[in-house]
Amino acid sequence: MNDYDGNDGYIEPVKTYSSFTPILLLILPFLFVNGIQISNTFSQRNELSKVRTQTEKMQGELDKILPQAKAINDTIEGMLRDLVAMAPNSPGAQKIVTDFQIRLADSADGNAVRTPAPATAK
Repeated sequence: MNDYDGNDGYIEPVKTYSSFTPILLLILPFLFVNGIQISNTFSQRNELSKVRTQTEKMQGELDKILPQAKAINDTIEGMLRDLVAMAPNSPGAQKIVTDFQIRLADSADGNAVRTPAPATAK
């Protein structure tokens, strides 16, 4: 091709632009942000796995401790029921019940247990 237009001047060259640069400028931030998100997703998954393992371990320990705690709670509840039952006949038991304001509610088996009335002064 000739750079002359046939007269006495040059032909202006046609400028061509490549679409590579704008597309690259759009794709690079997209890849960067998605890379960070994928990295965060994997780290969260690892943390979740650690927490799940720790929770299962604690559940196993709780399953061992729970029967012991229930036995202790039942023992203390039985002692308090005996103390409240003795309160009408024993001034010492009555003093403990009134000082610590011990009141028994309905028990788990549905039997109503009442707190004795405070002893009247004689």
